[in-house]
Amino acid sequence: MSKIILSKRMLSIIAVAVFLNGVLFFSIGYIQNETEQKIYDSLITSESDTKHADVIRTSLHISSNLESITDKLAIASMLLSEDNLASEYTLDVLDKLYTKLNSKTNVGWVFLLDENGVLTSSVSPNGTSVSTSHVDLSYRDYFINTKTSLKSYLTNGFIGINDVPLIITTYPILNSNNDFIGMIGASLIIHEFFDQYGNTSDPTTTFLLVIGNDQNFITHPESEQIGNYALDDEFFLNNNSNKVELVQKLFSENNPTEMYDFHDVEKMTHGVPVIVNENISYFIFMITPIDSISQQTSDVFQNAKYSTYLIIIFLILSSGVVIVFFEKFKIKEQEERETKLISIGELSARLAHDMRNPLSVISMTIDNFKDIYGADSKMTPNFEKIERAIDRITHQINGVLNFVRENPVVFEKNSLLQIITNSVDSINIPDGIKLILPKNDIEFRCDKVQLQIVMSNLILNGIQAMVGTGVIIVTLSETNKKIIIEVEDSGKGIHKNDLPHVFDPMFTTKQHGTGLGLVSCKSIIKAHKGTLLVKSPPTIFTITLPKKNSL
Repeated sequence: MSKIILSKRMLSIIAVAVFLNGVLFFSIGYIQNETEQKIYDSLITSESDTKHADVIRTSLHISSNLESITDKLAIASMLLSEDNLASEYTLDVLDKLYTKLNSKTNVGWVFLLDENGVLTSSVSPNGTSVSTSHVDLSYRDYFINTKTSLKSYLTNGFIGINDVPLIITTYPILNSNNDFIGMIGASLIIHEFFDQYGNTSDPTTTFLLVIGNDQNFITHPESEQIGNYALDDEFFLNNNSNKVELVQKLFSENNPTEMYDFHDVEKMTHGVPVIVNENISYFIFMITPIDSISQQTSDVFQNAKYSTYLIIIFLILSSGVVIVFFEKFKIKEQEERETKLISIGELSARLAHDMRNPLSVISMTIDNFKDIYGADSKMTPNFEKIERAIDRITHQINGVLNFVRENPVVFEKNSLLQIITNSVDSINIPDGIKLILPKNDIEFRCDKVQLQIVMSNLILNGIQAMVGTGVIIVTLSETNKKIIIEVEDSGKGIHKNDLPHVFDPMFTTKQHGTGLGLVSCKSIIKAHKGTLLVKSPPTIFTITLPKKNSL
C-alpha cells in the first residue's frame, strides 16, 4: 500500500512539476516576446537617431569642404584681378591653388575663362599647367551664372569631357572697377568627391544619395539613373506617394534641420539639404536597410531565448524577472548615453565646421604674405609661428572630425609597411627623436586611410610623450590567426591612475589635446574586428587584427 501511495505522490509531483514548468515556459516566453519587440523598436529608434545625426554631420562636412574650395578660389581671383589671364604669373597662381586644393580634396581641373567664356589657362589632373585658347565654354551654365551674378556658383551634376560626371565651383574675377574680366573654377569628379563621405554605390548597406537643387540625381547606386528626375525613382521612393510628398516638402521648405524618416520593411531614409555659402546647393539622403538591423537583432534574440530557457530550468521565476528588468535598465541607460554622445557629436561637428574656413583663409593669406615679403624677410619667424599655430589647431579639428565621423571601412589589399611609412611621412619628426620602423612587411585587407590615421596618432603620441629626445620602435609580427602591430616609446610612461582612462572620450593629459585621438583609433580598430591595448611603462600600444582579412 505504501508503495502505491509513494507512486501516486511521485506522479503528483511530476504532474505538478510538468504543469508548473509548462506555465513557466509559456509565461516567460510571452514576456520575452514582448520584451524582444520593445527592444527591437528601441533599436530601430536608436538607429534612426544615430543616422539622423550622421546625415547632419555629413552635410556639414560636405558644406565645409565646398566652402573651403570657394574661399581658395576667391583669394586666387583677387591675385589675378589686374593680370593677364594667360601670363606666367597666372599659371603660377593656378599651380599653387591646385596644390592647395588637392591637399584636402581630390580636384580634377583648375581653370580660367576670360570675359567671353574662352578657356585661357588650366591645370590638368596630372598637375600640368598650360596656357590655351579657342575653347569656347560660354554656353556652360556655370559661366553664364557667374558672369551674370558676379558671385560664386556651384553646379548641379553634369557630364563633362570624356563622359565623366562632374560638379564645378566657380568665382568671378573682377578688376578694380568691379568689371567682370573672367572666371576661375575647379571641377570635382562626382564619385571621387562624394565617396569621401559615405557609400554611394552599394544599396545592400547604408548608402548616400545626392540630389541637385534641380531635383535630379547626382549620385545613385544604379549609374544609369544619374541625371534623372529623383521623384520618379522607384528604387528610392518605392512607389510611395507619402514619400514623394515628404521629399517635395524638403525641396520647397528649405529647412536644413528637418528629418524625413521613411520606415518600411526595406529601408529608412534621412535627408537634409547641403548649405554652401548660405545657399542650398544639394540634398543628401542616407538610406539604411532595416532588414540588416532585423537580422542582427534576431540572432541576438534567438541566442538570448535559448539561454533564458536553460536558466529557467535551474532558477526560480523571480531570477528571470530580475534579469528582464535589469536588461531593460541597461538598455535605457545605453540610450541616454548614446543620446548625449549624439548631441556632443553634432555640436563638435558644427564647431569644427565653423573653424576650418577661417583657418583656410589665414593659411592662404600667410602664403601670399610670404610671396610678397620674400623668404629672407624679418617677418619669416612670425609667419612660422602662425603656421605652427594653424597646424596645431587643424590637428585638433581633424581629431574632432575623425571622432564624430562614421566612415564605412573599405577593405582593400594593402602593405602594412607602406601604411606605416605613409603615416610617418605625414608627421613632423623632431631632430632628437629616432624612429625605428619594421624591416618585414605583411599584405593585409584593410582600410588604408583609416589605419594611417591610427598609426599617425600612435606615433605622434609617442613623440609628444618624450621631451626633445627619445626612441620610437614600430614592429610587425604575425601568428597563425593574428597580425600584431606594436608602437613603443622611451618616454616616462603613463601614470598608473591615468592608464585605465586613456581610451575614454575627452580624457587627456596634454595641454593642447582633445582627448579624442585614442578614442577614434580604438573605434577604427574595432571596425576592423581587432583590438587596441596599452601597457606602461614602457608605453606600448598593441594592435591585434584577425588574420582572416590577410591575403
